[in-house]
Amino acid sequence: MIQIIDIHTHILPEVDDGADSMDEAIELLELAKRNGTKAVVLTPHFPNDKLDNLVYNEKFNAFAGNPKVKDVGIKLFAGAENFCTRSTIKKMDPKQLITINNTNYVLIEFMQNEHFSFMNECIEAFFNKGYTPIIAHVDRYFYLQRNAEAVIELKDQGCIIQMNANSLVCGGLRERFADWIFGNELADVVASDAHNMFSRTSNLSLAYEELSHRYSFTYAERLLENNPSNIILGKAI
Repeated sequence: MIQIIDIHTHILPEVDDGADSMDEAIELLELAKRNGTKAVVLTPHFPNDKLDNLVYNEKFNAFAGNPKVKDVGIKLFAGAENFCTRSTIKKMDPKQLITINNTNYVLIEFMQNEHFSFMNECIEAFFNKGYTPIIAHVDRYFYLQRNAEAVIELKDQGCIIQMNANSLVCGGLRERFADWIFGNELADVVASDAHNMFSRTSNLSLAYEELSHRYSFTYAERLLENNPSNIILGKAI
């Protein structure tokens, strides 16, 4: 049986637009566990007005150490979804970014309508500082939707391409774009980007079924288990 690892979630409660209570966070973990997820990276939006590095560490440790959370039986790892701005680039020197499990892998996101030139500028800065950027939900960026070949350019630079599970069933241009990415095996990781129990949930079993049916079991396993495992261990994928 596949051991799903979810590297992009907003389950850590009361820190962003994700889980808004401890009870909801535990529900999301329980849902993930029931559907085959064995490990979760807690990646709130960063920075935001509720979090800095110190506060994040305190909240992560308190959550991971909560007896009710421990009872769920899912391994938890630290991380963040780093929003890319000019100030993000400035924070690279003093190592103020939050990476996935303290590896060199850093989950990053842009505005949906970001210019590709600025995306490339940020990505180059990350590589120059020794980070490997994981570009969150590639399926959502307008420029890439209109210029799909640019995804190949990102891959050639060494970026990790993360897709959201709901891109498989969202319909319209975004799903067609996602199908092109998956069909050309350009995606590296599929994650839930879980926010709540209603719209974006923590259930990745449906994504596994869709990927296996449309593409292959081997590819589904690579996207949901093998590559995520290597990321949290800091290994190459």
